Amino acid sequence: MQLKLLLICFLGLTISACVKNDDYQIPDITAPVPEYTGSIISFAQLKAKTSSSIATYTDDEAVEGYVISSDEGRNITKKLYLQNADNTQGIVIALADEGIYTQFPLGSKVRVLLKDLSFQLNNAVITIGYDTYKSKKGYQSVGYMPKALVEKHLFALGEKKTVAQLTTTLNSLEVSDADVGKLLGIKNVQFEARAVGKSFYVSNKKSGAGTNYKLIDSNGKSLLLRTSNSALFKDEKVPAGKVRVTGILSKFGKDYQLMISYYSDLQF
Repeated sequence: MQLKLLLICFLGLTISACVKNDDYQIPDITAPVPEYTGSIISFAQLKAKTSSSIATYTDDEAVEGYVISSDEGRNITKKLYLQNADNTQGIVIALADEGIYTQFPLGSKVRVLLKDLSFQLNNAVITIGYDTYKSKKGYQSVGYMPKALVEKHLFALGEKKTVAQLTTTLNSLEVSDADVGKLLGIKNVQFEARAVGKSFYVSNKKSGAGTNYKLIDSNGKSLLLRTSNSALFKDEKVPAGKVRVTGILSKFGKDYQLMISYYSDLQF
């Protein structure tokens, strides 16, 4: 009887030993950040090196910033917006993959190793990516960074700030190029009358991949709120009355546009 028990225990231990840890790996969200011996520069220093022309970064330098966007709500996709510690400037990383919010959640501090990446000042914001993207119409911009490069160039540092700490609050819709790429909180605004009751995204030839509605403040100044055709909240109805909006300011041509990550970024 004792011999049978010993055999059973031995077989159990043998089977357990044959199971590789790799088969049951759980992602290590606290993985150590690789040692970095280059220089950490500010967003302002990076901007001083940036122009409207696409270039490849050659210096062994990095920037650090806090995540102010999330692609979980699918309104802002293939982009990761970072803001500096004093909330005065933002940059955007062009990414080939989606679902990046699990790796770089809202508020987390991220280091970006710049060497060998492409960078450009595009629509008033520094854009970082890989190589060059060429549209069918011949337009060129910084290309999307593939996952393999993201793993070599972007690192979560384990620090975090709240959305409130990262938000610059405005009392009006008066914005400028200096605000592009930043997380803004705008109080006491309302949607233009023609938008109220409509879906946030309306499919038509004019709207293309997104729908714009005007936000209007008490002084009559306006700012576009853009909703993507992939946003999870695209079928929600535009509310009447005063709202507070928290979103990232972007620019397309001459138009400033506010983009929200979640439907809950609208408070009414």
